[in-house]
Amino acid sequence: MFWKKQEIKDLTIAKVGVTEFKFYYKNDKEYFEVDVNQRSGYKFIIKLEDYCVSKTDYGYLIKKGFRSYKVTHSIRASDDYIEVIYFFWGWLPFTRSGGTVSKPILELIFNRLNQHI
Repeated sequence: MFWKKQEIKDLTIAKVGVTEFKFYYKNDKEYFEVDVNQRSGYKFIIKLEDYCVSKTDYGYLIKKGFRSYKVTHSIRASDDYIEVIYFFWGWLPFTRSGGTVSKPILELIFNRLNQHI
């Protein structure tokens, strides 16, 4: 059996500390991938059209069923800080990753998420 190669288009990568945020299209669907730590290989991939994305006071909430992700923005020591928190069952924090980020990268991430509200 031959598998059809899935082509990734419009790849955008934003590096935040040891975390990598990726936006890309595969089979005409947009994905948001958070590579928590490249060494461990732990990452989560979100097919944005399958999730409900909403804007909150602190950033964004991405939710589907018992899974939810919070993309938060805060200012720490006069630097912009972005963090993604994965909640299992909607309330149990399971994974947290992030770091300081520049204004253009922060705007890039938020603009891509704004398209799905």
